[in-house]
Amino acid sequence: MRVFHDSRTTAYRTPYGVIAPHETVTLRLDVWDAAPAKATLRTWIDGTGEALYEMHRTAGGDAGSGPERFEVGLTPETEVVVWYYFIVTDANGNSKRYGAQDGRFGGEGQLRDWEPPSFQLTVSAEMAPQNDGQPADTAFADALIGYLRCERSAHDLAETIETLRENRRPETYARIFDPLETATRTQLFLQLSGTDQPEGGQEESALINLDDRHAGTAKGRLWCASLVQALMPELPASYDGEGAADLWESVDPDCKTIVENALDLRRSLPLFETGDFKCDSPNADVAAFWRRGADGSATCLLINASTQHAHDVLVPLTDEAVSEVVSGYDLPIVDAAEAGNLPRAGGAAKRYARVHLYQLGSAIAYLHATERLQKPLEPGVGVLAHVTSLPADGPGTLGAPARSFIDWLAENGVRYWQILPVNPTDEHGSPYAGISAFAGNTSLLEAGGETPSDLTALYPDEYQAFCKREASWLEPYACFMATRQKRRKGTVWQDWPKKYRRFDPAMVDGDKNLRPLAERYRCEQFAFDRQWRELRAYANERGVKIIGDMPIYVSADSADAWASPEIFQLDPDGRPLMVAGCPPDRFAADGQIWGNPVYDWDALAKTGYDWWLRRLKRAFDLYDIVRLDHFIGFCRYFAIPAEGKATEGAYRPGPGIDLFRAAFDAFGPLPIIAEDLGSITPAVRALNAACGFPGMDIAQFVDGNDPLSGYAPRPEKIAYSGTHDNQTLVGYCTERYPDENAVEAAVRIMESIATCAADVRVFPLQDVMGLDDDARMNVPGTVEGNWIWQADRTDVEEVAERMRHLTAIARNGYQG
Repeated sequence: MRVFHDSRTTAYRTPYGVIAPHETVTLRLDVWDAAPAKATLRTWIDGTGEALYEMHRTAGGDAGSGPERFEVGLTPETEVVVWYYFIVTDANGNSKRYGAQDGRFGGEGQLRDWEPPSFQLTVSAEMAPQNDGQPADTAFADALIGYLRCERSAHDLAETIETLRENRRPETYARIFDPLETATRTQLFLQLSGTDQPEGGQEESALINLDDRHAGTAKGRLWCASLVQALMPELPASYDGEGAADLWESVDPDCKTIVENALDLRRSLPLFETGDFKCDSPNADVAAFWRRGADGSATCLLINASTQHAHDVLVPLTDEAVSEVVSGYDLPIVDAAEAGNLPRAGGAAKRYARVHLYQLGSAIAYLHATERLQKPLEPGVGVLAHVTSLPADGPGTLGAPARSFIDWLAENGVRYWQILPVNPTDEHGSPYAGISAFAGNTSLLEAGGETPSDLTALYPDEYQAFCKREASWLEPYACFMATRQKRRKGTVWQDWPKKYRRFDPAMVDGDKNLRPLAERYRCEQFAFDRQWRELRAYANERGVKIIGDMPIYVSADSADAWASPEIFQLDPDGRPLMVAGCPPDRFAADGQIWGNPVYDWDALAKTGYDWWLRRLKRAFDLYDIVRLDHFIGFCRYFAIPAEGKATEGAYRPGPGIDLFRAAFDAFGPLPIIAEDLGSITPAVRALNAACGFPGMDIAQFVDGNDPLSGYAPRPEKIAYSGTHDNQTLVGYCTERYPDENAVEAAVRIMESIATCAADVRVFPLQDVMGLDDDARMNVPGTVEGNWIWQADRTDVEEVAERMRHLTAIARNGYQG
């Protein structure tokens, strides 16, 4: 005889968890190898005693038809705890009892010959807890802290959490799952350090005297605890709110960052907030916390509390693919036949992801469909070169220089041409701080031929269609540029007379001086749009796709901030209240202040992200693929008070996946590359994994910083030898490998990139040409001397063989 009931699944207990008085719960039981069997539910209520209920067979009973299924409805009338188990009698009259496992009150049970432990069913009308002065429920906090201190097993933690989940209403989770209900932050940190607890209010002194080893242990455990907390069904008040992480700074600045990262992670992966929750324990050291979505996706947080032992754990592959978002590394996939006896987090499956957990280690396996919001890229090789860098008599343009370069790319087997932003630049030539997020840089137009006004006369219908199609950005831009010219170039719009400080269509119509100026700017944008679309068609006809670049921010002195101040954090005069930048790091000890106004993402959300959707639509119209610069800023952005120092800034939550879901709903699969470089947190990885956008992996930043010894990009990345912000590869090799021939070393690295596992590999033109740092495009943090490098036509032709070699080995593998 085999019997099965699991009180923690709706297949065997409906509804799950706590029920209210007079509410009916249906209990189900499966029985094998006993047909025809009989099943009886036995209950016990303190003060009332025992009751027996005959269960009704609803399925099975015939040979080969699977198990017999029995069920019974139970309707308690008062707030009580009902204890229950099942009595099963086979066809020969032999009876066995099926109850809870030893030490448990729910979950899967066990068949016994004698009186078993009972399952627990709580009947309560309890709603959200009130602040009534009653002691907090410490079961979760005690179990979690005890587990992280290696004083209690993962089995004990999982059982505690599942018992709470089963016997409390969801409204009470916020209070139950909060260790800060029972300890201050300082006390919790000291508990996690593993040191003896001070007495008599000496916590601050004990914190000051904590040695580095114990402090490090406390921080490692706090990270694990924060991940667990972030995955709980409800986020308690002590962890909620924009400033929740700030309260940890008085304990240690690292603690603020730890909690901040965990909270960001919860916001980045919607499953952390909405998926069905369950906890189990693959072994005594490892706890697994699951959230499962209705679409089949799931996240599994694994924590190894042991400070002595590492563990390999198998996670059932319940969807098409898996991403690990804590480290970002690939997870090996094994078939069930190869899985062996490794512990499993969850049920059985045909395939598993194998996760290695170091001592006091954590991992989050995000199980998802292969295609999410992204439009997949075709495999191939790309070259990064801005239009102005192309060989030409003068700066490169969209005309003959660009067409000649496209021919070179096509002849040498290159599929992608990546460029820098083509919006207007600032006074230093930077395309990342332009005066419009929508307009084209008319200095890229090919000289000679028809003037912009000639084109509008030659193609009047096409011009009118363009003006109508692009009116939402074209009219404000033309008005801004006309007003800017009238008010003298160099004067920011915030200093214009009050009547000019806000876009009004009537401003142009009512000013005879502005009208012709605005018309000129419309004509120029029509000329740019026409010439650009001809160039893109020319590239596509030759099998070359264009990867465009979209800066996340705009300039404070831009048509965008002028026409749409409500979507930025500006004061009434249009000056930034907060500006973008980054905190101090190893590259900039004082941090960086970029000066761009930051977005008011709450205001944008209320509009359905209308401005951003229009901006993305414009980019998708111009490019085949769009590289989103500073993807980190969509997860969280660094805001610095205007006129303040970078050290006074703080991270704030960005729009996360909501923006990209809105874009997906509007445009379908999104042809986006995420520039996910810099201080990448698990939250950024989670956002990228949820969207499915390919990220960027730079060979110069390879782990161990030795790409010459071998290069393997992280999963779902585009492999790059460098970007416009890096040293050239030869310049890098000159410094990194002083005993090597720098050009030969660079070629070997490029060969390694060309044959790596990434579907798409991109090389800056300077790297293909074997140029040193004199050819560098940009040095971040500097103003002068950037954005001016230009290739020599003869030198480009001379490296055609190298380019063909790289594309050939990318297709066929390196033959030596």
